[in-house]
Amino acid sequence: MPLGCFSMLMLFVIFVGSVALIVFSAMKSTDVYKGALTRAQAHPSVIEALGSPIKEGFLLSGSTNVNGASGEANLSIPISGQMEKGPFTWRQTSRSVDGTIRVSS
Repeated sequence: MPLGCFSMLMLFVIFVGSVALIVFSAMKSTDVYKGALTRAQAHPSVIEALGSPIKEGFLLSGSTNVNGASGEANLSIPISGQMEKGPFTWRQTSRSVDGTIRVSS
């Protein structure tokens, strides 16, 4: 009986982990995420605040909504550098408009 309960618990943990991995991978594959991360890695104030090289974390949060040629993105991406770590916030209101970066450590 205990082995059956443990097996069910492990299957549930694996299922939840798989769903989280799929969701985070899907968000990280968007053009908005890739562009925001690239800009943060090259932004002088981010490098000054965190140190170089800037590395991405795993547990990002936020949302993206694309409707034709326009869209909206609001992402909080965990990043770390040689000196510090912390999230940066990327807000973008259209594909053709540059977003703004705010670093909070």
